[in-house]
Formats: sequence, structure tokens, C-alpha cells
Amino acid sequence: MEKGQAEAVATVIRDAMAEQATKADLEAMRLATQADLNALEGCLQGELYKALWAFGLGIIGSNAIVIGAAFSIALWLWPPGVG
Repeated sequence: MEKGQAEAVATVIRDAMAEQATKADLEAMRLATQADLNALEGCLQGELYKALWAFGLGIIGSNAIVIGAAFSIALWLWPPGVG
């Protein structure tokens, strides 16, 4: 192999080995990812609680409208035979 080719191969191998992750690198990545997931989970829980409250209030509001309409119709029809 010519000297230039050997130097190119050596450079590629050296660069590839320099980019390998160590156990410490992987552990740091795992911990950072776990922290990110925990933060995301907290954010999603907050959004879920807001959505559930909005859904509950929507159900209460809808029921109030239906009950109010039923009472309005009942009062409109009361007394029987008068309308």
C-alpha cells in the first residue's frame, strides 16, 4: 500500500474511533433522556388535567342548557290545556 493510502486509512480509523461513545457517554445520554422524559411527562399531565377540566365544564354547561330548555318548555306548556 502506498504511503498516502496508508495515511488516509489511518486517518479514517482514528476519526472513527474518536467518535465512539464510551460507557460514561451512554450513561450520561440515558440520564439526560430520562430527565427529558420526566419533564415531558409532567407537561403532558398538566395538559391532560386542563383538557379534562374543560371537558367536564363542557358537560356541565351542556346539561345546564338542556335542563334550562326543558324547564322553559314545561313552563310554556303549563298549565295543561293552556298554550
